[in-house]
Amino acid sequence: DRSIRAEGNLERLLGSLLESTLDRVSATRGAVYLADGDRVLKASVARPAGTQLAPLARTEDGLVALATDGRPRIVRAPSEKLRAEVAPLLDGSASLVLLPLQADRELLGVAVLAVDQDDAVQDAQLPFLSLLAGQVALAVRNARAYLHSEELAIGEERSRIAREIHDGVAQSLAFAALKIDLGRKLIDRDANRSRDELLQAAETVREAIREVRRSIFALRPVTLERFGFTETVRRYLADFGPQNGVRVDLDLDDPGEIEVRVEAVLFRIFQEAMHNVAKHAQAGTVRVRIGRNEAGHPFVEVEDDGRGFDPHKVGRRVTSAGGLGLLQMRERVEGRGGRFELRSREGGGTVVRAEVP
Repeated sequence: DRSIRAEGNLERLLGSLLESTLDRVSATRGAVYLADGDRVLKASVARPAGTQLAPLARTEDGLVALATDGRPRIVRAPSEKLRAEVAPLLDGSASLVLLPLQADRELLGVAVLAVDQDDAVQDAQLPFLSLLAGQVALAVRNARAYLHSEELAIGEERSRIAREIHDGVAQSLAFAALKIDLGRKLIDRDANRSRDELLQAAETVREAIREVRRSIFALRPVTLERFGFTETVRRYLADFGPQNGVRVDLDLDDPGEIEVRVEAVLFRIFQEAMHNVAKHAQAGTVRVRIGRNEAGHPFVEVEDDGRGFDPHKVGRRVTSAGGLGLLQMRERVEGRGGRFELRSREGGGTVVRAEVP
């Protein structure tokens, strides 16, 4: 149970289940299938590795039908139809063991084990095998819920990027195009005004280029899983200062080990705050603090000396406190049981702080 809950990679988890159950019944061949929509189950892992298996269809007399009641079973002398469904797993096998992966009466998948000897597995072994399958089924359900939440987050991020492009770069370039057209028309009639219009268009284009570079920097993939929270922040800041012409100070009180999902929340708030410091704050210096509060909860704090703003005036709008908007940043932190704090005033800089237990 501990090893199942500790494993975050679904493929390795299913491989572990398969190897444990194969070992229990002294078998060398098997596979774990997962539901892919309502119609079929597809093989996710197989032993021997690399075994090619066709999807299992939801037919009335097939393996999936046998698994729908959620009970593990030994199928002795399986029919040719059942053998064909999981060929070549059952070639030369005397029987098969079927372990449904079911959670809340939903069939998430099934494990199929090929047994070469009739007496290699007994009915008394099925409860333990079923327990293993049940624990993995819960892990599969949780992993799918997490993937669904990631898809929602990706959709939210795409919408945010689209808004920023529309409200920022696209409008700036449209404005520059109008200025260029106007400058071109004024060349012969008013050379001085034409020059001013073209200079303004050139500056607008340069700012649009800087905005594109800021966006590219903010969208670079992060390596939390590889380096951990503090080292990823350190690497991010090492590039952030030169990229944006901002002095960066890091005040690090090592927070120790942090849960993966807490790291993700803290880093997302940190990244948004840094991105918007570069984009909106017009700051010369930004200071980042990382550590644990008096209650032992890890926190990240971003403070800039930029132009600041009145939090009561901005409401739900995008601000220098974060491209997600104040409400969404707060909801992200408080959704994990944490505390979100914002302090800012016009001309007095901004402080964003997130603490998550």
